[in-house]
Amino acid sequence: GQFDAFGRLDRRNPRVGSWAVGDVQGTKDGPVLIVDAREERQDGRVNGLLLGVRRPQVGTVTCELPSECSFVMNVILGQTSAVIEQEGVYFLEKGSLTISRLTDERAAGDFSLTLLRTGSDPARPSIQIVGAFDVPLTERVW
Repeated sequence: GQFDAFGRLDRRNPRVGSWAVGDVQGTKDGPVLIVDAREERQDGRVNGLLLGVRRPQVGTVTCELPSECSFVMNVILGQTSAVIEQEGVYFLEKGSLTISRLTDERAAGDFSLTLLRTGSDPARPSIQIVGAFDVPLTERVW
């Protein structure tokens, strides 16, 4: 399948529509790049992506174990907009992330990851996902 999230975030109601946004937040351990995207499909289902990168910089980072990664990603696929079920949430297992552009205004890059599915479905324990992002960096309000 394909997941495309374009558009502006309505800060008054971030749980509707399709949008993609980023932010660099300061923490006690240094800056963190946050990329947050939501796609609302015509059938009413929602896909979502949340990427966090510690100490972001242009270049490629690869990790084989989640505990070794300087980034995290959570993905929600095909959920109803009213209820996000744990069975549909995927978490980073391993992969690589490339940041190709990082300015005060935008962040862009791509990724190739293996994500583990929450829950107990042994038939589909993980998925491979390849994607890209190019988001404006704005202050998150919600």
